[in-house]
Amino acid sequence: MFIYDLISKKDYILMASNYRIGYYYERKVKNILEKEDWDVWRSPASHSPIDIIAIKPQKGYVKIKLIQVKRTSKEDIKAEYFKYDIDNLKEFAKKYKDCENIEIELWIFKKQDRNPYIMKISS
Repeated sequence: MFIYDLISKKDYILMASNYRIGYYYERKVKNILEKEDWDVWRSPASHSPIDIIAIKPQKGYVKIKLIQVKRTSKEDIKAEYFKYDIDNLKEFAKKYKDCENIEIELWIFKKQDRNPYIMKISS
């Protein structure tokens, strides 16, 4: 059985396009963080709240970033546009509320901008 047996060709092409777009921006985040001496891993197509895991040794402890990456074609970035993602990340953040070395972030790229808008998430 092939994937075409389960979904239409149009849906398959759209999924492939969305995957490529997601891959591009996840790689962009990975490159930004690696330039800042973070060790970075992608969690491709995981459908989990976290796309990127980054670790950076500090004096006496390790700093960890757990990042969801999004792209928007909207002109402005408003939290209400990403309510579902923010709510999921807030729920996820509850597990780590007592861990001072873990940051949970939502990185949003506007289609034309090179730099992301970074939203820090707390439970």
